[in-house]
Amino acid sequence: MPVYKYRILSTKRLDTALLQTAAESGIQIIPRAFINVSYLQTNKLRQQINKLITREINAVFTSANAVKAVAALADTSQAKWEMYCLPGATIEAVTEFFPNSQVVANAVSSAALAMILLQRQATDIVFFCGNIRRDELPAMMQQHNIPLEEVTVYETTELKSTIVGKYDGILFYSPSGIKSYFANNTPAPGVICFAIGETTGGVLREHTQNTIVVSSAATSAALVNTAIHYFNNQS
Repeated sequence: MPVYKYRILSTKRLDTALLQTAAESGIQIIPRAFINVSYLQTNKLRQQINKLITREINAVFTSANAVKAVAALADTSQAKWEMYCLPGATIEAVTEFFPNSQVVANAVSSAALAMILLQRQATDIVFFCGNIRRDELPAMMQQHNIPLEEVTVYETTELKSTIVGKYDGILFYSPSGIKSYFANNTPAPGVICFAIGETTGGVLREHTQNTIVVSSAATSAALVNTAIHYFNNQS
């Protein structure tokens, strides 16, 4: 049996390779899903996406799940959109699934993306999102009387599990995962909370006074490596 110096709870499933990377540094990561994501597959939505593919729109993505959900409904290589997205996993998914579209801008939060859209005086804006999404971008568009088409392409269900046991750290990947965790759990005062990006970090600060560390990039690998680096540099 390996001897671990630290135990970390991951609030979603992780690739085995990331678990092994942490284990080699003396850190045990225990994955536990706090949300379930399902892509919508209705005929009506499929027709809507295929019509949008033929238009030159300003597409907004704040989640890799939204990118993958759209790609599951249509041949996204045919799209020639101008893309606005978050960094990390989201922009990686955009690059993979929309090879003929142009990433015009990426920003650390949906509010920052909204500011860029306003500065560029963008029109024909389509926001692809889940059923649970942050309000900042739609609200800012509404405040400035800018039309925004919202297309819900996936659904998030909060699982709200109760966690038993002691952990040195917790990995958080999304605002919905945070909400689900804190519905039935409160981390002990010394537990370090790791957030995958500034948006998730901001939501985490609304739920806990514990130390919060934000990853250098918005990917699962970056979050795990941030946690490894943090604990390996403890005195």
